[in-house]
Amino acid sequence: MKTRALVIIIVGMIILTTVGCGPAPTPEPTPTPEVHKGKALVASRCIGCHDLNRVKNAKYDRDSWQMTVDRMVLSGAELSDEQTDLVVDYLALSYPKE
Repeated sequence: MKTRALVIIIVGMIILTTVGCGPAPTPEPTPTPEVHKGKALVASRCIGCHDLNRVKNAKYDRDSWQMTVDRMVLSGAELSDEQTDLVVDYLALSYPKE
């Protein structure tokens, strides 16, 4: 009788410990934040002549960023009109006037 009770207890413990042993749930993927296309342009076209700290400290409004980037294009920065728009948009969003 004691052996039968012991077997039942052991089988019960095995069942209880294996019930939760299915495959682990797949975690939801962490969304990757989308990187603004202007960021890469600033890194490749602006940082060659300007330290990033200079850009970060400027804190202009959109119109001032537009004038600044237009002036840089006139000074030789190689940006198409579309790229200029992306750079201005990125700078205005990332380093706004406070």
